[in-house]
Amino acid sequence: GDGHRRGRDRRRRDPLEAREPAGEAVSRGRTDASGRFRLRGVARVRGLYVAASSAAFAPARTPALEWEGADGPAEIRLELGRGVVVAGLVRDPAGVPVAAARATVDLTGTWLGELHPAGLHVETDASGRFRLGPLGPGRYPVLVQHPRFRPRADPLEIPDGARFDEIPLDVVLTPGERLEGAVVDRAGNGIPAATVLAEQLVPGAAESPLAVARTSFDGSFVLESLAPGAITVRALAPGFLPGEVAETRVGGEPIRIELRRRFLVSGVVVAPGIEGADHGHHPGGEDHAEGLGRFTVRLEPTGDPDVPPVSETFHGDEGARFVLDGVADGSYRLEVVAVGYRPWRLEPFLPEEWTGRELSVRLDPGVALTGTVVSAADGQPVAGALVVRGRGLADFDPLSESAHERVLGYTDARGRFRVTGLDPSGAEVSIYHESLAPATLSGRGAGEEAVVRLAPGGRVIGTVLDEAGAPASGVQVVAEGPLLKSAESDPEGRFLLEGLAPGRYRLVRTDRPPTPGTPTVEIAAGETVEISLPVR
Repeated sequence: GDGHRRGRDRRRRDPLEAREPAGEAVSRGRTDASGRFRLRGVARVRGLYVAASSAAFAPARTPALEWEGADGPAEIRLELGRGVVVAGLVRDPAGVPVAAARATVDLTGTWLGELHPAGLHVETDASGRFRLGPLGPGRYPVLVQHPRFRPRADPLEIPDGARFDEIPLDVVLTPGERLEGAVVDRAGNGIPAATVLAEQLVPGAAESPLAVARTSFDGSFVLESLAPGAITVRALAPGFLPGEVAETRVGGEPIRIELRRRFLVSGVVVAPGIEGADHGHHPGGEDHAEGLGRFTVRLEPTGDPDVPPVSETFHGDEGARFVLDGVADGSYRLEVVAVGYRPWRLEPFLPEEWTGRELSVRLDPGVALTGTVVSAADGQPVAGALVVRGRGLADFDPLSESAHERVLGYTDARGRFRVTGLDPSGAEVSIYHESLAPATLSGRGAGEEAVVRLAPGGRVIGTVLDEAGAPASGVQVVAEGPLLKSAESDPEGRFLLEGLAPGRYRLVRTDRPPTPGTPTVEIAAGETVEISLPVR
């Protein structure tokens, strides 16, 4: 291609880039003494364009390139205009120049923002002056910040065909309000060298700028560049979880941000093989030896509502390892759950007591439960029924990420199942099927075989309507009650919820927030109910 400036003057060593539509550069190069360039290794990407920039000229780009045969697009010609430089002066209300203020031209929403995601920025000199650019035509917010003054954003507009080389910008900064505080641990000890951030709204700014401070040796800090109003202040420190104080008033009483220590919990899980269990990995229920597959390590806080739970799923064979990072100090119930094994628990679990130590978890396969699931209507075997740990399915969703923590296995083509991981004192499981009513098994011990008869489930047939009363397609409808079921409306707005246990259900359409008038239905055993779901 050929890159030159207006007036036919050739430019030497101007940088060029071929970029994808998302802004990722795929090739870079520079013009030679005659203004020509060649970019090599450019993939055929739809929307690809070439951009050029030079210190003395406004950046330019081509439209999306059109590929012609095997040789790529025809020769590219880029013309660089002189552009406009922002010549700024930053002063305080008394007219005194403000040195070391940071001026940023926000390029969000322009193609230049792909080249400079953080914008163009520069600091003022000792006389409070700065120069930014050159820039092409457009409207740009210019944000000016200083640690002792309130941030200010001014709109800057450069018209098409501008015939001037620079545009003046006079910025007067107002002294900022102060906010004092301290960052401490749970024992009240100050945390030094913590980073304190306050996000504030600035009229005209595309994004909310941050006021930043560091805590001193005793954990105290001062933020001085704040505008009046309510803000949220956050604190970060190595070895601690982030903390915050929300909606605090600038200029009010000193605030206190308490951080919890952060721990890493690691361990190894040992799981002996299980003979003959069918947990969904081996269709047909054939005998096999199976080690540990997917397992979940969960920490549930006990006694402190401010401590968040921690849960993560891991994959591995026998002797699998796990690592949980970012665990807050506190008291927990530790639980390891894996298909085919009894849940392993440790309570109380205190992370600080395990610093530098590794947990060793040995899972117990417990007892096995064998049975057959048939239809109560005709006695035919039911394939694909889920065997779920425990009773109560009101919050069980077979499609959720956490379903594997409760699903022990499923029935084969003959309706048979064999699952392990049950308590020796008596198995308690539920049988779940998409179109038949569920059933519960309890009080069975090792060696006992069960026959489970699933009755016909209740059904809800309905139509989802939009604001005009016309059928609405693609709307998810959720039934909340003794079971959790969901269905999506078809092009005619129709939906079907089946396999419902008897009881009262709340029908929620997920395209609208729940309202006090959300409809409910009462389902008897095997009953079918029809309903319309209008917009309320």
